[in-house]
Amino acid sequence: MGQYIAGLGCCLVALGSAVITHAANAEDRPALENGGVSIQVQRLNDRVSFCVSADQHHKVSSEFGVEFSLEKGSASAWKERLPKVITGPGYYFDLPARFDLRTRANAEGQSIHVALGACSKEADMCDKLEFVATVPAEIEQTPMRCGK
Repeated sequence: MGQYIAGLGCCLVALGSAVITHAANAEDRPALENGGVSIQVQRLNDRVSFCVSADQHHKVSSEFGVEFSLEKGSASAWKERLPKVITGPGYYFDLPARFDLRTRANAEGQSIHVALGACSKEADMCDKLEFVATVPAEIEQTPMRCGK
């Protein structure tokens, strides 16, 4: 699938908005789902964590990266310069993958736009998937498990 990544930038297609479902994991945390990829969001005292996973037919491009931008809210609430793109070594991220955005103030209710490149093994193509995540009101004390 590495050969499909080379053309990812020119061949990305937006697949629409994400659908909220309940994740089938030990924490039963709500998740945003779109095109075989899901994102769980957690608010901690000093950051917001995003756990990205995919079904068995999809991979997330580490070359394209995961882009976080402020959809609605105040940039002053974040210790990060947004938009922010996180990339990784190799063609794909090891999933599930955790991404943290540090906060300096109350980010509750702010909307974060998340864009990533998802590659389908079945269709032999890559698409740009987009999500809009709302920062939860509840501040949790223990970081969610984002791993196998």
